[in-house]
Amino acid sequence: MPTERFFGPRPSVPFLCLPHLLEHQASRIPDAPAILAPGRAPLTYRRLHQHVESTGRTLRRMGVGRGDRVAVILPNGPEMAVAILSLAASATCVPMNPAYGTEELDRYFAALAPRALITQAGIDSPARRAAVSRGVRVIELSAASDAEAGLFALAGDDMRASSGGPVQPADAALMIITSGTTARPKIVPMTHINICSSAYCSVASVALTENDRCINMMPLFHGHGVNNILLGSMAAGASVVCTPGCDVDRFFGWLTEFRPTWYSAVPTMHQAIVDGVSVFRVFPKELATLYESFAAGNSSPLPPLPVQFGDFACWQREWFGDDVLQKQIGYWRRQLSGTIPVIEWPTGISRPAAQTFRGAMYRKAIGGRLVQVLRERCQEQGVTLFMVLLAGFVALLHSYTGQDDIIIGTLTPAGRDRPEVQDLLGCFLNPLPLRFDLRNHPNFREVLWQAREVISGALANDDVPVH
Repeated sequence: MPTERFFGPRPSVPFLCLPHLLEHQASRIPDAPAILAPGRAPLTYRRLHQHVESTGRTLRRMGVGRGDRVAVILPNGPEMAVAILSLAASATCVPMNPAYGTEELDRYFAALAPRALITQAGIDSPARRAAVSRGVRVIELSAASDAEAGLFALAGDDMRASSGGPVQPADAALMIITSGTTARPKIVPMTHINICSSAYCSVASVALTENDRCINMMPLFHGHGVNNILLGSMAAGASVVCTPGCDVDRFFGWLTEFRPTWYSAVPTMHQAIVDGVSVFRVFPKELATLYESFAAGNSSPLPPLPVQFGDFACWQREWFGDDVLQKQIGYWRRQLSGTIPVIEWPTGISRPAAQTFRGAMYRKAIGGRLVQVLRERCQEQGVTLFMVLLAGFVALLHSYTGQDDIIIGTLTPAGRDRPEVQDLLGCFLNPLPLRFDLRNHPNFREVLWQAREVISGALANDDVPVH
């Protein structure tokens, strides 16, 4: 990410309309990549501008033009990005969350009165059903997997052509639906002046140039994802890697494939990508140092890092060797042999067809006297407090479910013990499955000893990531 931060007067905004901005970049850097995506050829600024113009003509034949609101409900990715740019350049784009339920969609459609809905072709969805029930036209979007990233075709009945003319600076380009975290969700209109000003402010605030490349994992119905990442990159003549969303398992592969210079995300995404040391120790210290220096008009005082996360990954791969790797893989194959158990809670709620990862957290403080007693018992048994709490949790799960084969997932720091990586941002964590066998009805002391054995074995083989 750029190391200089903009502190100065409001930056100039050379274009007040999105079509003019895109036309300028297509003329200035026609062959530069604008939109990229995993497994797809890059979309250049010339081809992007041509597609935006072509989509505008198609929409006008369908009776959609300046001032018409069009809801866009698509998965995150290059088609969503190019659809937003195309619609904002010829009508008013309303990007919406694909996870909205029928009631939410019906409420928003009633408030927005959209001229049409653009959604994936051939897929029945709550959005399609809500649109049909409200009499909203459905325009189907089809993407070709062998085409450049983001290119698509629209299918819908032609109607009397729109005669609204080209969009103007004061026209609404976007309507963003807020998350409603502090109050009820709101629908916020943004004019072309608004989005262009915001885009050029983003360029100035992080010193973006056409040599930069952002890897975007933010949902593009989110204001930050659209304005700061997508439109900010377009204003700079930079490129954006449009991923399917926040995928921690694929993130570091994307870094290797696309070599981005920056990325931006909400705090929960950062915490999923990097470890707690990065989030709570390294990053706050560096942020405070950089803020103080940049506010004073100075350059970054941070010394160059001796190694990068990629260097650590290369070292780890070399260190493994065949003997270490095969030994640890053999351990985990033995631990996870047979059928992998799934906890079946005795509740009246069935397990959803699609895993959502939506959960909750319940906090309870353990009193000082109880902690002291537990620590004393730990010393007597030669175990740690974590082992005692884990054994208690396993016993509780067994009591509730009646299952005698239980796996508990935990995380372990992997590689943070090396001094070179103490001040390095990265994910130095490996997930570990801890498997318990309760078939012979062990008492709590036996479960505790099993916890000691399971944890010791897992930590001795924690260099191999288990997914």
